[in-house]
Amino acid sequence: MNNAQSGQARGLEGSPTQVQSVDRALTILEYSPNTAAPGVTEIAKSLDVHKSTAFRLVVALETANSSSRSRSAASTGSASG
Repeated sequence: MNNAQSGQARGLEGSPTQVQSVDRALTILEYSPNTAAPGVTEIAKSLDVHKSTAFRLVVALETANSSSRSRSAASTGSASG
């Protein structure tokens, strides 16, 4: 079975690579909370992706964060809104 069939990608040096979108999202999360939030253009440049890709990653992270906060509030009985 080759790498494509097993679902495992190989990097340039033969080691397994991470899921690219997850790796990119984690890079976005590494921006320091003590600095101004970067814009989509800056994120796109730092990831070497198109602005639309950076935007979709940011929206996905914001949605996940919002869902997490909603579940947390529901579990503690807090009203949000």
